[in-house]
Amino acid sequence: MFPSAALIEQCAPQVSPVLMQALVRTESGGRPLAIGMDRAQGSVKQPQTLEEAVAMAKGLAAAGRKFSVGLAQIHVSNVSLYGMSWEQAFDACQNLTVGQKILWNFFHRATASGYTGVAAIWAALRGYNSGGADRTISDDYASRIFAYMSSAPPLVQLGRGIAMASASPLTAAPSSAVKVDVASIAPADNAASPQRRPGESLDLFEKPGAKAGF
Repeated sequence: MFPSAALIEQCAPQVSPVLMQALVRTESGGRPLAIGMDRAQGSVKQPQTLEEAVAMAKGLAAAGRKFSVGLAQIHVSNVSLYGMSWEQAFDACQNLTVGQKILWNFFHRATASGYTGVAAIWAALRGYNSGGADRTISDDYASRIFAYMSSAPPLVQLGRGIAMASASPLTAAPSSAVKVDVASIAPADNAASPQRRPGESLDLFEKPGAKAGF
């Protein structure tokens, strides 16, 4: 199920419903019981019930496997970091709430590094996917989310142009026909952005030293 705007406003009020719905579509396809393994961890049969999902997650965690769960695909490391039970991690509302916190943490890191407006959203999505706002390996991921946003108002288009500045771009989705110049996303002092590390998953949520809150 794709979360409704009402559910997002209730559970993740600091992120635009358009953005969060696009993130969920990219991460889990709207499946609240989805379990996604880190790329080097193989794959698993998807659970059909909450009981199956919880049992599977407990078993994978006990075996030291790296994976993400739920609508917003919260990584096992963040399930622990935010003190969630597996039942809570698979709960649609609580999963979205933690997804919002993770996205906001990366958004604040991005703005502190000099990103602004839509570029800061793009950088935050990089972080959500691969653990760092400057990780250009996640540009395809951010591009998919922006493409999904283009199918619902407000329209967001990718292309050569100037990124819109906004005081709170996560809470108010970009206005109609905003264009993002992907080539100018990274600040000049971060021009040599790190690429994929050996053995790294493209869906890495584990962030050493991550802090909770906004």
